[in-house]
Amino acid sequence: MAEESRWFYLSEDQQLGPISQRDLQLLAGGGSITPETLLWCDGLAEWIPASNVEGLFPPPRSAGPRLLFGAEAVAAPAPVATAAVAPAAWTPTVAQAAPPGTDYPSPPPGKVRFGWFVGLASFLMLMPPATVSLLSFVSKEAGDLLFLLAMMGALPILGLFIGGLMLLAFGVFKGLKMVALYKAWNSLAAGGIRRPPGMMVGFLFIPLFGFYWMFFAYFGLAREWKRIRATYPNLSAGPELSEGMALAHCVTTGLFWGSTLLFILTDLDNVGDIFGIFLCLPLFLTSIVELIYLHGLCRMVNFMGRLHDLKPRPSGLFRLS
Repeated sequence: MAEESRWFYLSEDQQLGPISQRDLQLLAGGGSITPETLLWCDGLAEWIPASNVEGLFPPPRSAGPRLLFGAEAVAAPAPVATAAVAPAAWTPTVAQAAPPGTDYPSPPPGKVRFGWFVGLASFLMLMPPATVSLLSFVSKEAGDLLFLLAMMGALPILGLFIGGLMLLAFGVFKGLKMVALYKAWNSLAAGGIRRPPGMMVGFLFIPLFGFYWMFFAYFGLAREWKRIRATYPNLSAGPELSEGMALAHCVTTGLFWGSTLLFILTDLDNVGDIFGIFLCLPLFLTSIVELIYLHGLCRMVNFMGRLHDLKPRPSGLFRLS
């Protein structure tokens, strides 16, 4: 390769560079770059392992295409011009990232409706106080009728019905949230993320461990999206996913479930209804923060979904098909 070539490399979940060939040799000698580290420079169609760059590591060298490096490039014969061959179709994987500075490859199709989250969250927040207000009104206006219904077992059935509706709405809300989260991670697969989308979402279902993992799933997504937006020109106009709001979402979620556990373990006869009011505060705060985060998440997924329908133009810009 020419002396002026600039190199990029992947280290953990970060894309670093550009660096000179001399710096590349120093990092390889110091162990910061290993034979398995993925490298890219101008002229390469895709990322290659560092072991495929001759002169960067001592033998044995892996089989496959070789790149001459340093002094060996001087004695190498000039390449013979051949007809251009179109590169093979590129399939995004976790271990392979699209070359930096180029347009981000078309992600999988995806679309999420934020209105579903708003409707379900409103139902979950308004149903409990609405039910209590209704029962309070009935008890004042028709006390005998309420007593009769209680004796007939109608009130427990009504409670089970309302509780079942709320449980169903909660399950649908969380299910849609996991689908949106998976679509978001899956759309970033071509950007060199460290872990597959299925792992990022699936680990959230592990009891107790999920509270720890949500910082990687939600806050980590915001960080990865910020990095990838800055790397690929056609993503620079994408919507922002706030890291601060992602962190607040994780913290308020832990606060709510911690308060719920404390409420369950507390002797309600001694506490009365006051603690129930304090339980509603983290629930309300968690719901508001979660909706704000989901709004940014939906905008990101829908932006990447629209990118799927874009076609490249010779100028490097994109237009709708």
